[in-house]
Amino acid sequence: MTESMRQNPNASEFPMCTARPIEEPQGQVYFDQFCQSMPTWKRIRPNRRLELMGEFRRALQSRHMPIGDLANRVIEANGLNLEVPAGIKRVKFIKTTLKEMTGKDEADYFEIYSHFIGLQNFPLAVWLNLRLQYLDQPHNECLYTLSRYEAINVDGRTIDCVLAIDNDPSIGKWLYGRSIGYFAAPTVFSGDSLWLIPSVPMPKLAT
Repeated sequence: MTESMRQNPNASEFPMCTARPIEEPQGQVYFDQFCQSMPTWKRIRPNRRLELMGEFRRALQSRHMPIGDLANRVIEANGLNLEVPAGIKRVKFIKTTLKEMTGKDEADYFEIYSHFIGLQNFPLAVWLNLRLQYLDQPHNECLYTLSRYEAINVDGRTIDCVLAIDNDPSIGKWLYGRSIGYFAAPTVFSGDSLWLIPSVPMPKLAT
């Protein structure tokens, strides 16, 4: 549980997903049962040849996929070692909505993550691989990742954010970060927000 969650006294009172009733609203049991109830959306094979940030940047640039400022900070703060763990051969994702996860039309960061407390952050390279491989993304679709990262803001403060891959008709396909803890009020996501969750456990990077 993050410090920001500890500071939210109502975190344990958030309702569980009403679309698929289960016995436990938080943690690994919830995660496992929720993923099993959802069909696999997409499988990716992480490219182990892209191990350096410069290589990812060049690959994105060659496909005309900009990286937003906050996403850049996330990468710089968390992505010094972008090697994909050897045990990851293929990553399976589910694509779900905020309504399916929380049973509500709107929810903030604390509410979303209260259902999945204790889950590890997945390697940053996985999300970069997904951005490079998801070439048929429709316009106006934005996919947030159920994984949180830290980034150092310009004023020296550390903020939390989620990464998102978007296909904006005016910008094209790009990767950006969404702040979830910097402002006084938590970021509120609407019911049409789409989220990506890896549906199988992945090994942690060696430290």
